[in-house]
Amino acid sequence: MAAPVHALAVYQALLRNGYSSTQAIGIMANMWYESSLNPEADAMDSNGYRSVGLVQFNGASYPHAGSMVTGNPTADINSQVAYLATIDGPKSKATAGSTPGQVAGNWAYYFERCAACSPSGSYGASASSNGGYNDRVNFASTVASWAQSGNWTVSSGTGGTTGGGGSATGSGTGGGYPAGGSATTTAATTPAPSTGNTCLLSFPVVGCVMPKTLARQLLGGLVIAGAFVIVLVGADLLFKSAGLGGSGGGMGKTAARTGELLALFPPAEAAGVTMSAVGGSVNRTAAHRARGRTAATGERRAATGETNAVTARRRAATGAANATTAQGRAKTYKYRSRTDREVGRSRAKTYRKDSKTRRYAAETGRAREDRLAASRRARPAAAAPKPALATAPERRSRPK
Repeated sequence: MAAPVHALAVYQALLRNGYSSTQAIGIMANMWYESSLNPEADAMDSNGYRSVGLVQFNGASYPHAGSMVTGNPTADINSQVAYLATIDGPKSKATAGSTPGQVAGNWAYYFERCAACSPSGSYGASASSNGGYNDRVNFASTVASWAQSGNWTVSSGTGGTTGGGGSATGSGTGGGYPAGGSATTTAATTPAPSTGNTCLLSFPVVGCVMPKTLARQLLGGLVIAGAFVIVLVGADLLFKSAGLGGSGGGMGKTAARTGELLALFPPAEAAGVTMSAVGGSVNRTAAHRARGRTAATGERRAATGETNAVTARRRAATGAANATTAQGRAKTYKYRSRTDREVGRSRAKTYRKDSKTRRYAAETGRAREDRLAASRRARPAAAAPKPALATAPERRSRPK
């Protein structure tokens, strides 16, 4: 026996995967006729393949669908709805419509395509047959009342093996009880709102959207949610101050999980749904901002790359100019070296010539001195000098 499955869990999973509240209600109206909102539903379809899960994925078109039925209702809801969003997301024809009833009809016609799932019954049965187009459209108002009142039905979560409902391939025969087999669905475990309660907020088309009891529950849930948000913000600041980085999109994920936890308690179901939706919005906003930061970083890096390329080109041009200058200088140095060698050889030749001339002059000088010395030795001795007068002659004085 699997654990009970709240319809609220299916609703929250659809919101987390991008579907609007109107789309989620219309899709759930179809799921009710396909599987009684039981993610473990398993039935043999008319084409000989088994149809499983919330929308009765038929094995002929979805061979791996059986892997999304594991006996864990919560995990299976998340995996099946996430897969559903990849094949028929919030922007597909099947989810078009401004009211839950219109979405329910489009989903039945474009996605389920079971017998009698078109307005004219063109798939093989009358439009008024059990589980057909009109029934699904009309049942959307019942699912909408669950969302407005906060009193969600609860499935037993037991997978069945029988049932004659259609499948998500158009191969079903239709006309039977929803294809959930023994997946019985009990009445809501939370009491219906008292008729004596007055409505706090209502609209002409959808009626009362917020009774006073729901407002009180929502206020209480918001108080609890506020405490969780304060804890999350504090943890985020602590992480940042410790240099471990902020929680970023993780805060939105935590808020979404917290909303799911709150939704398990009947007085805080509406607050849990709101908090889960807010968490999903935070996740999408964080992802959008992260993509924006990534794009901005890419643009900055591209601009830096262009600047670096310009700088590299300038450096290459400067390097080419420097190379040309270096080649000119090398030629100059080579010319100067050759000139210096030639000047050196010329000076050495001159020095050798001057040395030879000096040696010749020195030898000539020594030979001249030798000749002079020999000439002096060959001369006769000189006569003796005459003696000087003994007395000097008397000097005559002139008459005055």
